[in-house]
Amino acid sequence: MRYTPYVLASVLFACASVGDTAIAAEQDSPQPLTQHITTGPLDVEFSIDRDSMTAAQSATATLRVVSPAAVRVELPEIGEKLGGFAVESVSDAPSKAQAGPDQAYTIQLRTITLSPFLPGDYEVPTLEIRWRKPDSRESGVARTQPVTVHVRSLLPLALKGADAPPPNLDPGTIRDEYIAPAARRWSPITVTIFAGAALMGITVGAFSLMRRRSSHSPDPLQAIIQRTAALRAGATSPDAAIELCHSLATSLQSALVAKGGSSAASTSVSDLLAALENNPMFSPSHSKNIQSLLEQLDTARFSGESPAPRECEALVEKTFDILLSLQALPAAASPAEVTQ
Repeated sequence: MRYTPYVLASVLFACASVGDTAIAAEQDSPQPLTQHITTGPLDVEFSIDRDSMTAAQSATATLRVVSPAAVRVELPEIGEKLGGFAVESVSDAPSKAQAGPDQAYTIQLRTITLSPFLPGDYEVPTLEIRWRKPDSRESGVARTQPVTVHVRSLLPLALKGADAPPPNLDPGTIRDEYIAPAARRWSPITVTIFAGAALMGITVGAFSLMRRRSSHSPDPLQAIIQRTAALRAGATSPDAAIELCHSLATSLQSALVAKGGSSAASTSVSDLLAALENNPMFSPSHSKNIQSLLEQLDTARFSGESPAPRECEALVEKTFDILLSLQALPAAASPAEVTQ
């Protein structure tokens, strides 16, 4: 069987793609975090489904409490925030009764969906589960241990600024002496492989160019993100810092208009957020985060005082993460599709 140069090049590119996919999967392999607590009559299991995530993802925490049926158990109250996380939802499953060798037991299950806002290390604080026995004065508290979850930024490393960790560098020193490599002879097979790769590259490049030219609906958010990336070079003076905040607010509002459709260009921010809530992946916490950032930008540009450099960096980081989160949202169903 004869292999054409195109087939050989395709095999090489396929192998390279599989290798890149394996490396990416290895770098993003979150592990669940689980702890067991036994206090008095309670048997508590607290778990979080991932120890690392991106700023656009959410984590699920599960609290399972097993207690004798005669013991009264009070699960912890969960507000809008849990540590640094925003609480997306709290769901309690119906209590289940389970027969034991000596007495009956009750199983209570609570599921909490947690959403981050900015990259960093988030700590889920201690949760307290109180219990008491109605037939006596005996009571107590079961406490979970704090849990740390690492949240990665959606930004490329080049956009994180001077404080970002440097890339992995070769630790070797520069040699004083340079030795030229020995001349290599190219075998016919090697020449064939490179010729096939070049042919495939030309074909793919021409196809991509044709697709770009024939496309009538480019992603407007990509242009907004690229324009916002260029703002990092500014903020060297008080006037520049205020101008940066104006540009960030404009970019964020333009992104909301782009995601809400061209017909939404004349509506208010609250109307744009309400329209985005039709998207199943746009949660109430996204809306709160966007409103909070816009309020911070308004304070920075209209308070009469120039924001500090660190404050400007934080505002840029928040704006980037929200823009990338909006870009990652899938296309929502049209009104006609919803009515059907």
